[in-house]
Amino acid sequence: MSKKNIDKLTVGYVLLKIYEVFCSRIFYRKIQAVNKHLIPKGKPIIFAPNHQNAVMDALAVLNTCGTPVVFLARADAFRRPFVERMLNFLQMLPVYRQRDGTGELAKNEEIFDITVGVLTHRNVLCLFPEGSHSNKRKLRPLVKGMFRIAFRAQEFFGEEDAVQIVPVGIDYEKYTNFRTKIFLNFGKPIPVSEYFMSYQEESARAINTLRQRLFDELKQYMIDIQCDEYYDVIFSLRTIYNRSMRSHLNITEKDLYSRFRADKEMIRILEETEQNDQEKMKSLADMVRKYTEGVEKFGFRDWLFNRNSYSFLMLIPFSLAMLVILPLFVYGLLFNIIPYRLPLLLCKKFKDPQFHSTVKFVLGMFLFPVYYLILFILAWIFTSPGWIKWIFLVSLPLTGLFAHTYYIWWKKLRSMWRYSLMTMVKNDQLQNMKVLRKDILKYMDEIVVT
Repeated sequence: MSKKNIDKLTVGYVLLKIYEVFCSRIFYRKIQAVNKHLIPKGKPIIFAPNHQNAVMDALAVLNTCGTPVVFLARADAFRRPFVERMLNFLQMLPVYRQRDGTGELAKNEEIFDITVGVLTHRNVLCLFPEGSHSNKRKLRPLVKGMFRIAFRAQEFFGEEDAVQIVPVGIDYEKYTNFRTKIFLNFGKPIPVSEYFMSYQEESARAINTLRQRLFDELKQYMIDIQCDEYYDVIFSLRTIYNRSMRSHLNITEKDLYSRFRADKEMIRILEETEQNDQEKMKSLADMVRKYTEGVEKFGFRDWLFNRNSYSFLMLIPFSLAMLVILPLFVYGLLFNIIPYRLPLLLCKKFKDPQFHSTVKFVLGMFLFPVYYLILFILAWIFTSPGWIKWIFLVSLPLTGLFAHTYYIWWKKLRSMWRYSLMTMVKNDQLQNMKVLRKDILKYMDEIVVT
């Protein structure tokens, strides 16, 4: 596909997108996107998401916004001609940075002209205004490229209310995990036309003003922990205190948006506490860090501590049920372990964990169907009657997903047994962790209510 026609849909692209959306619904256990009604209709749009998880951020926007999107991505991914053609086919363009070499920056002019063409056709762009991804839930300074493109496109429309920048907050339950949860929060669009007259008078000032507005508004739609000294403490409290925070806010729902709203308010309160009462924040931090270290030492998760103990009347039948369906787990494991393990092994070559989910997803999209096809051919040759072959084919992905779910529940069941037995024998360290957690909740209640 020619770069100049990057926004033209092809049959191949549409078919691949349908398959990719299907795969993403398998890869993620839950995807929740809110405020999509704020996305303008019939206008040139630039989506501006926070950037934390490599290619998966782009796919998250593409799969939830309801419209085709042209993306700008880091230029080093386009170095090989074959890869460049493939990425162009996927409606992706390179953007060059200072680290790519001063001589390469001039190529951005051609790319910017193409993106302006996309917007003047009233189509959709997605640029990551931070310029690169980070593993922290924190908004970093925004680069200027997006705003230069926005104003160039707005020049085509003059003072008409045309180009819209839509902030998008993205948050993952776990960046690297399969079958995790993802939350997207589409924000109120920012009309570039409001700054167009200022841009004509002094472009640099208009760019900086628009950049600051996007920065301020994007912060509202994402998890943004700006407090560096206590980042780990606040991040841990998202797990420990979210349920209590929702109770304080009278939020009865348990969906991702409800958790997000509670987290935002908690972060705001804690960052104010850090500014106004360092001693109180330090005391809280000491407790939280001691608690999280203790929980990790046991190999537990915080959710276990929501109960003092787990009833053996529940654990015993649960364990027997897990034993009964163990053969189904073994079946799913045996016939899915190869395509499941290969991406995990490849991830070890990537030092940046933010690429791990991308590797798992992209490789899995193609590896699993090829592997299943090979098994189906072998079944076709060596088994009969025909209906058995088709049942075998259908069983492969279903039991593969079941095996993964079974493994997760087996780990949870094992933890519940250990936790309950340690409670029964009154393990001193565990009892101290329970008391410490109650102290944290009480201390947080005092901070939130004050």
